[in-house]
Amino acid sequence: MIRILKTLLALLALSRPLAADPTLDGWRGYKFGMTIDQAHHVPGLDFSEKNTPRFTARTRELGRDAIVDLMFGPKGTLETIDLHFSGYPGMNPTRTPAQCEEQYQGILRDAEAQYGAFGARPFGPSPHTAVSTRALPGGKSHYIYAAYTPHPLSGSFTADAVRHYGPRFITVQMWDMTLGPGPGYCQLSMAFVHPPP
Repeated sequence: MIRILKTLLALLALSRPLAADPTLDGWRGYKFGMTIDQAHHVPGLDFSEKNTPRFTARTRELGRDAIVDLMFGPKGTLETIDLHFSGYPGMNPTRTPAQCEEQYQGILRDAEAQYGAFGARPFGPSPHTAVSTRALPGGKSHYIYAAYTPHPLSGSFTADAVRHYGPRFITVQMWDMTLGPGPGYCQLSMAFVHPPP
């Protein structure tokens, strides 16, 4: 009887972390709610822009080069950590929507391995001409994909997936963008968000 009780207690202890609600308090040493001054003192990244509502630095995340933006809200506290895997125009030219989506799926697959499954993040009213929910090949996540009539500045397709932690969330996004004449580029990003109350 004692052996059975010990076995049940051990199984209960193992199941608690799996059943517990996950939390999202920020990214690496950068925690939601910290001030600009506190963010200055977090070691590890060399931010090129400081003393502004937005810090920018180069880093690696999910095995990829990325540019990270720390964005502070009106009260001067950290609200959003945005990782851009495609950087700036010219770093990741758009070839076709399918090629961009393949890159997006790779990022979403790696994000799923680290944070768990993501769900499709619905769009509000928009000019999209074709919207569908797609399953991540080889994964458990889903994302919403939308194609629309091309616009000279915003491109012609987008995708979004989200993982919620109460009011906070992580989103993995893709869209194409055109900045004047010449080829556009495929924008790939992951954001850690603490919405203001």
